[in-house]
Amino acid sequence: MGISEPWVLLRGLMRHSGHWGAFGEKLQQQFPSSKILLLDLPGNGTKCHLSTPMNVSETIDILREEVHRATGTTPFHFLGLSLGAMVGLKWAEASPESFLSLIAINPSLKQYSKPWQRLRPQSLFGIAAAILAKDPLSREKMILRLTSAMSSDKQQHFAQFFADFDLRWPLKRENFLRQIVLASRIQLKKPVKVPTVIFASSQDNLVSSRCSIDLARAFSSHLEVHPTAGHDLVLDEPDWVISQIKSFVFQLGQKT
Repeated sequence: MGISEPWVLLRGLMRHSGHWGAFGEKLQQQFPSSKILLLDLPGNGTKCHLSTPMNVSETIDILREEVHRATGTTPFHFLGLSLGAMVGLKWAEASPESFLSLIAINPSLKQYSKPWQRLRPQSLFGIAAAILAKDPLSREKMILRLTSAMSSDKQQHFAQFFADFDLRWPLKRENFLRQIVLASRIQLKKPVKVPTVIFASSQDNLVSSRCSIDLARAFSSHLEVHPTAGHDLVLDEPDWVISQIKSFVFQLGQKT
């Protein structure tokens, strides 16, 4: 396994490719010969004009077509966060031949976790407020308070940066609700047959880290837990994530 294979990155609920911030560039620096694809779920970001399918197979079909247009049938590494990771797991179950590896950050699946673990009760009020917020900056502040453990000053910086995307890619409340339904329906029939590592955040206020831990145990997958990051591990600790990815890919290369 070399360092020139494509990478496919996918975020989750209410998040789009702009929310990766500088992470894509950081990953590109470590894998300079690779093509880095930042996908959006239907209904988010560059696909904000679409309605989010509430069927995961339809969601995967849309993403698969986009990847094929960009890379052909070349197998790729997949990095997904939250709902993006859940979609990736289901995609890998259906088409393991397309995946070189799968990195799932803070995922949860209904057959392995309780509803109150997949969405912490104390976060419900904040989620409802974020959905109803009309001002993009206020909405981003609320979301970051739920998903990030970084300082308030840094959250303020990123909230303004992310809010500016709303002019180009406005969020539809209908799609947020459809993505909630999509997330609730995803389940696997069997563990994926793809080299997989699961990352969890100990300070995740949105989703219990038990979801990732129990999933890793069920799949006999490698697990890495960050002690201080929130749900958006990539935003809080990008360098740690990059370091773990490099180690994981290097180990895969040693086995091939």
